[in-house]
Amino acid sequence: MPASGTIILGCIIGVISSATQSIGLTLQRKSHLLEEIKLDNHRPPYKRPLWRVGFLLFLIANLLGSSIQITTLPLIILSPLQAIGLVFNSICSSIILHEAFTQLSIIGTILVGFGALFIAAFGSIAEPNHSLKELLDLMQRKQFVSWIIISLSLIHISEPTRLDVIS
Repeated sequence: MPASGTIILGCIIGVISSATQSIGLTLQRKSHLLEEIKLDNHRPPYKRPLWRVGFLLFLIANLLGSSIQITTLPLIILSPLQAIGLVFNSICSSIILHEAFTQLSIIGTILVGFGALFIAAFGSIAEPNHSLKELLDLMQRKQFVSWIIISLSLIHISEPTRLDVIS
């Protein structure tokens, strides 16, 4: 099979397995919610048929889907493809659990989808390898140093270090 055919197969399997995993997780959640409604005689999860079906769907989709995806897809496509699971989770919770699909849910779902598409599209553009001399030349450019400082500052602001959390 040509490389493009392998990638298409991996993507199709990825979408199907993500949808199946989401259905499985949602069925397990529904089983828990139905059990909470009962006032007496709570059963452990593994004794509930709905929970077992959900677990089986999740397990099979995860094992088979991940095995095929890992062997057929490059990492730059595999990573954003996993984000599609978030989209399926919101859709399944809306349909199976009758949870509200609000405007924020729609916006979030669309943003996740576009983000995954952008990462897959722009991440597959070949990057040139730079020599040490070229990297050192970049370090002398004001624009590059400014970009690095701004990027590190934003990362520090959004992700506090362990020392910030402890103190």
